[in-house]
Amino acid sequence: MGDIMKNIKDFLCEKNIVFICLFVGVVLLILPILFGNEKQREQETKTTADELAEYTEMLENSLKNAVSGITGNDNVRVMITLESSFENVYVSDASINEAITADKTDKKSEKQLVLTGASGQSQTPVIVKRIPPKVKGAVIVCEGGNDKNLKSCIAAMAATALNISETRIYVTGGY
Repeated sequence: MGDIMKNIKDFLCEKNIVFICLFVGVVLLILPILFGNEKQREQETKTTADELAEYTEMLENSLKNAVSGITGNDNVRVMITLESSFENVYVSDASINEAITADKTDKKSEKQLVLTGASGQSQTPVIVKRIPPKVKGAVIVCEGGNDKNLKSCIAAMAATALNISETRIYVTGGY
């Protein structure tokens, strides 16, 4: 038992304690960096999916209210499909280098994203604007949707509201 206590005492001398503290400190600093980026990417993905769902729902509700106004009935179902997701436009530094020779002029352009955050840590590009996705098509089910005149009126209104052609809108009766 005395040998074990002596070995523990020798191991915990001043130099080893400093080394152990430094090692634990470095590990504690590195762990959030390693696992934080994965969580951040997962959260960004969820945020993008949630954002798309909210955007689609907002468009569907707006169109549903407009169709209800035309038909005078709240029994309306709307489904909208999108072509893509949100598009980010980033700030970039651009430079153009020109080399003029007797034969021709060579132009080279370089673009580099402007990043925020301290160097060496996670940096993110600066977003100038977000472009919402374009609507691909719409399906509208409502009472009276089989009537040719009402169907034409609803399709024209939806085409104008969604900025797509009437051929991408399907209106039918139901309920």
